[in-house]
Amino acid sequence: MRQVPFVRHSALLSLLREKESREGVGLADEPVLGVSTDELTAAMADVGNNWERIPLRPAEGRDGWEDALVGCLKDVRSSLIHSHFRLLIYSS
Repeated sequence: MRQVPFVRHSALLSLLREKESREGVGLADEPVLGVSTDELTAAMADVGNNWERIPLRPAEGRDGWEDALVGCLKDVRSSLIHSHFRLLIYSS
């Protein structure tokens, strides 16, 4: 995973920009599955940090893979993932 190019907190920043953009034209922040953008970004802020350094050893049952995946999605999100990012996070 160390060779995956990424921008730290890319998804968080994108979600915040989207919220600001919606508010800029007078639209409210629409909760998804009852969760607002502020609640989501606060919950995501400390999950999966340093995901690229987490050793996922088979002998250890790959402990920590969930945090590594969320961290990867936060930092390596694509436009395809972005459109459904909230649903990806809360459906797991």
